[in-house]
Amino acid sequence: MTAITSLSLSKQLYEAFGWMLNDTDDSSDMWGYPHYETEKFGDFVAPKYDLSYLLEKLPNHYPEPGDVYNLLLVKAPDNSWIVGYCHRNGKDDFDWRLRVEETNPEEAAGLLALKLHAEGVL
Repeated sequence: MTAITSLSLSKQLYEAFGWMLNDTDDSSDMWGYPHYETEKFGDFVAPKYDLSYLLEKLPNHYPEPGDVYNLLLVKAPDNSWIVGYCHRNGKDDFDWRLRVEETNPEEAAGLLALKLHAEGVL
């Protein structure tokens, strides 16, 4: 099973962007893609976003005048995940323009998308 964003984050992303997932081959799913539903009536709430979908939606570079900040996803030594925009200032020194650190990469990428949206970049 593919890891996905939490219900809370999926709702925030759907409300901010209205992103709908591509159709899948899963004919058992009436919506054509994985999604959250209400318990009582089974109504659509939000898509279940996975990491590959979110990374495709994020810009490859942060639009900073005079500098290039590349999208980077890193697993930290403490097993948290960092996703954001940075460039290297040497062998092991990263200059981060914008970053999010979470316990899983899906949540980090989703929260980064919301930060970019708040800044008017996405």
